[in-house]
This record gives sequence, C-alpha cells and structure tokens, in this order.
Amino acid sequence: MSRTTRPRRNAVAAAALVSVLALTATACGDEGKDDTGKGKEDKGSTVTTPEKPKDPFAGKTDTQIMESAIAATKAAKSLTIKGEGPMDAEPGQPTQRTNINLSIHNDGRCAGTLGVKGQGEVEIALVGSTTYMRPDDTFLQTQFKDPGMSAGEQEQVVKMMKGKWLTDSKDKDFAGFAEICDLKKFMDDGTGSADNVKPTDARRAGETTVNGQKALKFTGKNGTEAYVAAEGEPFLLKLVGKDEGEPFTLDLTEFNKAPLPKIPTPAEVLDMGQMS
Repeated sequence: MSRTTRPRRNAVAAAALVSVLALTATACGDEGKDDTGKGKEDKGSTVTTPEKPKDPFAGKTDTQIMESAIAATKAAKSLTIKGEGPMDAEPGQPTQRTNINLSIHNDGRCAGTLGVKGQGEVEIALVGSTTYMRPDDTFLQTQFKDPGMSAGEQEQVVKMMKGKWLTDSKDKDFAGFAEICDLKKFMDDGTGSADNVKPTDARRAGETTVNGQKALKFTGKNGTEAYVAAEGEPFLLKLVGKDEGEPFTLDLTEFNKAPLPKIPTPAEVLDMGQMS
C-alpha cells in the first residue's frame, strides 16, 4: 500500500528566527531620572528607596547585545514558538499561509501543531528519535492523495488514519520533522536568508511591552522587527518581518517552562512503515 506524501517542511519559524540573526540592538535608555536628568533624592525621609534593577545591557555594544539575545534564546531549556507566515509552495503554485505552535525542549522533545490555512493542521510529538503526527480530519481529506489508489481505497485509508498518531519506523525522511523542533539548528541555518538585513542596518525604535514583558524594539531597513526582553534574561520575545515578500509574525514565550509532549499509547499509534 502506498504511503501519504510527506508534507513540506514548515518554514515560518525558520524564516522568522533567521531574520533576527542579522539585527543588532542598542543599549537601554536611562531609567530612574527626573525631568532634569538627575537621580531623584529622598529628602527628609527615613525610608530607604530600593535600588533600581541594573541595566542588563550596560557596557555592551550593539552587536554584543544581539549576540547575547540569540545566545540566551538558544540556551533556554525550553520555549514555545507561536506564529504564522508563508510556507514553501510547489513550483507554479501560490504561496500558502501556515501557522505554528510548538513547545520545544533543548533535549529534543517537542509538542504542538503545524497547520496550513484552509487545509487543516497536524499535531506533532517528538520523543527521542521517534516523531509522531496526528492529522485532523480536514488535513487528511485535503492532503492524502495517491494516484495509485481508487477513491474508495483512499477513503478507507483516511478512515484508518483518523484519530491516530502516525509514525514510520522505516522512513528516515519522516524523522526529518525533527528539524522543526531543533531551535539551535533553526537559528544557525538562518545565515543565508536573502531577506536578512546587515548588522549595521538595525535601529532601536523605542520601548514597548510584549506579552506583558518590557521589551526593546529594533527595526531593519527591510522592515524586520525584533523585540528583546529589557528585564531579566535578554530573550527574543517577538519577530515580525517578511520572507520573500510574504509577512510573518512569531512570538516566543514560556521560556524554561514549556509543556512536555505526551507520549501516545501503542493503541493510539499507526506505524506506516509496517503497512508497506
């Protein structure tokens, strides 16, 4: 029996993380000063004013700040990536919009969903060297096409796959989805993007808040935006830009506390490799 065609690798996270590699940041502005630019004094009060948090970027150059942000993000024990953007299309076909919501751990474990607009989505669970995927009904109906099978045969296969976690013990390409769950590889592979901006192009564009966290916003000449945490670890919090002219947005959250994948029970798994 023929197998389903392996979906193309989702490019949203890679494209977004790639773009930030070329951004550099500037240090935080002065804090804790009054309108004259001088530090406020506690006149006549016996209450000691707590010291303000130290500037995490003090003494660092623009390049060093962004290098610190990239390094901190790579070093996180876990994080969740959520966003949407373009997906590689077959030659002659229009670009499709896709979404991603993945919780990634630095030991390779991963869980979440990948979806294509109007074509359903797939749950993913990566545990050790095994990749599991559970497509929803819409995805099965739109993506499972086998010219060597009749419509009735395809319907039977779709029915058999429904609700199951799919894996393939004989197809090494199936394990290629593990690349999606390798944050360090995503960020390292980004150096060749045509949409990257030069390090000297980055400019600070003010302070803001991203998902409740204070952040510094930076922009590049090509419109790429990167948001870096202004307090605590300088994690990358949000990325906005374009990949080959198509917009993308990506939020990075749950640093060091992303949920772990649930391991499917044997009864929930369908090994495509055993159906060949």
